[in-house]
Amino acid sequence: MTASPQMPETLSTGRLALTRPSGTDADDYVAMQVAQDGSEPGQAWRSLASVIGHWVMRGYGFYALRAEGRFVGVVGILYPLGWEEVEIGWHIAPAEQNNGYATEAARRIRLVATETLGLRRLVSYIRDENGPARRLAERLGGQVTRRDMFPDGLARDVFALPNPDKLLEGAA
Repeated sequence: MTASPQMPETLSTGRLALTRPSGTDADDYVAMQVAQDGSEPGQAWRSLASVIGHWVMRGYGFYALRAEGRFVGVVGILYPLGWEEVEIGWHIAPAEQNNGYATEAARRIRLVATETLGLRRLVSYIRDENGPARRLAERLGGQVTRRDMFPDGLARDVFALPNPDKLLEGAA
């Protein structure tokens, strides 16, 4: 039996350290989720447990982002049971938004996911009212390809993001 490919546990960009999340990120992650969407602390803690578990089960997931040592959010790829495609997603702490952290991390992760996991297509599932996420998906080259209904009863647009190789070919 061969092992499934895995993403590196740490990555970096010019400004960010990206690390596989752990229990030591709980206070920061919970505070971000509570501030961002009003999650109950227990719900946010369980969300982090799911993020950590995704790494165990898939070999990849969200990375905890740090800028100058402080937690600024999470960005990564997810493929929960029952989903049709692998998603790249992001959550940035409200006080850290509009600094380009999600864009910078998403570009790095997308490239490494292509190189390491062979993923040629990633999508982002985005609610109508999430304007900042929609703009980020568009900055990453994403285009709406369909609309999906989620178990929470909310429909989301599916933004297909181009393979990073295609972006490099277009820049040449």
